[in-house]
Amino acid sequence: MMMFPIALGLAAAQVNVFVDTILGTSLPHGRVAALRYADTMAQLPLGTFSQALAFVLFPFLARDAALGAIDSIRHRTSLALRLNIFVLVPASVGLALLGVPITAALFERGQFGSESVRQTAFALTFFSLGLAGQAATALLVRVFYALQDVITPLRISLVVIGVNLATNIVLVHLLAQGGLALGTSIAATLNAILLGRALRGRLGGLEGRQILQTARRAIVGVVPMAAITAGVAVLITGGSLQGGLRPLVAVLVAVALAGLTYLGVEMLLRSEEVGLVLSVIRRDRSRV
Repeated sequence: MMMFPIALGLAAAQVNVFVDTILGTSLPHGRVAALRYADTMAQLPLGTFSQALAFVLFPFLARDAALGAIDSIRHRTSLALRLNIFVLVPASVGLALLGVPITAALFERGQFGSESVRQTAFALTFFSLGLAGQAATALLVRVFYALQDVITPLRISLVVIGVNLATNIVLVHLLAQGGLALGTSIAATLNAILLGRALRGRLGGLEGRQILQTARRAIVGVVPMAAITAGVAVLITGGSLQGGLRPLVAVLVAVALAGLTYLGVEMLLRSEEVGLVLSVIRRDRSRV
């Protein structure tokens, strides 16, 4: 009985993709392709860290739900949200600032020229704004499924589809493919907020104070990280849209220095998420 609502929820997610494609046909040639390339790059941090986190966490959620251990579900959910914030806030900033050299290094060749790089990086900037919302949505939906509730996520997804359609119709005329990407990010963030609000009522809270503290520390950490990222990218590439070795070196050096800066600041702030993230990467279940 649960499979049908779950299937509808998955289909609802594909409706947003279909809407983006239809609206994108009114844009100049190549903009839909730029949107798809940007979306693919934006999914990278989600497909690595966030999926690993879900892999580690979901069996515990299912067990806790079977035992009626609501306090444990609440703590694990809050912890997972904090880890996503800790990782995806700097990832979002990094993608936005390094969109041009990343795109150039990966795709700039043949018919994919400088203009294609610019248009793809433009969409990537707006996709990056919704990474935390997408990760939170995927996590919170799993919590509802563990609680044997598939109807609440389905209802919320239908509301979000309507909002996404309305925002995309407006934004596509203002920002072209960037508007479609921004509409997707707005929809993902709204989805996460509505799911979190509903789940907070079910669990008697989500340890919101700890989540806000993690968000504040992440914001403090990304300020110097962003400065270093932008500085390195400009210093090495000179703002060029050309592909080749230079943008690749810029991305690798910027990511390395930015990562060290962010982790250094977080360690100074005594963020417990540093050790927890390493545990997730190692898939060490004892700390989650």
